[in-house]
Amino acid sequence: MASNVASMVLLDRVRGALYGLLIADALAMPTHWYYGGESQVRQDYGGLIKGYVAPPLHMSGSIMGKSNTGGDGRGSDKGTIIGDVINHGKRKFWKTGSSYHYHQGMAPGDNTLEAVLTRNVIRATAEKNGEFDAEGLLKEYVSFMMRPG
Repeated sequence: MASNVASMVLLDRVRGALYGLLIADALAMPTHWYYGGESQVRQDYGGLIKGYVAPPLHMSGSIMGKSNTGGDGRGSDKGTIIGDVINHGKRKFWKTGSSYHYHQGMAPGDNTLEAVLTRNVIRATAEKNGEFDAEGLLKEYVSFMMRPG
């Protein structure tokens, strides 16, 4: 009996931690990559954020316009990995010299890629009754990243 109660308490704590992760990610999403503190938040949102909000279209200091669309790191916007292989239809946001917010177009309460990937790992692990399947997770990751939409 005590073991069953301990398991239920542990499960409740894990659920609470995961829900907390997803909620905090959605709340932080519009200020992801902000390093200007409260003044930057006030400038972009007209005050402090008090709930779920959408990010602005543009963000001062964004490095998306410096990123390599054909590979990793900094570089040209002439590559097609961004737009054709991943982030389908969004290559224009990586145009050299642009200042798009990393999460432009997301709705209030949406999760970032990191939290969505966390949900994918949770789901895939649950489908395997808690068994960690690194090969299966890698296949799911690649499939997810290359899926349009």
